[in-house]
Amino acid sequence: DLKDIETQGDFACNGYVKGVYDVKSNKVPAFHIDLKVMDAMFKYSHLPKALKKINFEFFADNIDGNPEHSTYNLKTFHAEMNNEPIHGSLLVKGQRNMQVAADFKLKADLAEIEKMFPIKGLVLKGLVNAELKVNGVYSDSLKLFSNNKGPTFHVDIKVTDALVKYN
Repeated sequence: DLKDIETQGDFACNGYVKGVYDVKSNKVPAFHIDLKVMDAMFKYSHLPKALKKINFEFFADNIDGNPEHSTYNLKTFHAEMNNEPIHGSLLVKGQRNMQVAADFKLKADLAEIEKMFPIKGLVLKGLVNAELKVNGVYSDSLKLFSNNKGPTFHVDIKVTDALVKYN
């Protein structure tokens, strides 16, 4: 039921799926999907604020049915809540040995997050500027990032005038 959700914006989707999914032989259908959302807005009636200025471009591709040849690319993502931006990108290639590259930036007012996701007894105040960058290979068989070293992570979080209180 979507009666409590309001949306606006442009949406475009193009693609194909061709083939058979076969777990035993580790085959997936070949596919290509292009998805774009432009100048969009999303508002759930039970939350006080809308997510606005939503723009993203995503594609998924596998030309031959081998999961190792799959690519998932969130080329660009941008959205704003209360005029505070979230933007970034994410690229994943492969399945068992996934090449992962991500870059996300967030600016947020913690008091606005508290309004969006209220938790009884929790008080949040302050401003957050955060950036996350990841680049490396995740090995599914080892449940580790390759060479036990992991990918390169860069996390920068700046919090000003903060208060986190739980009663």
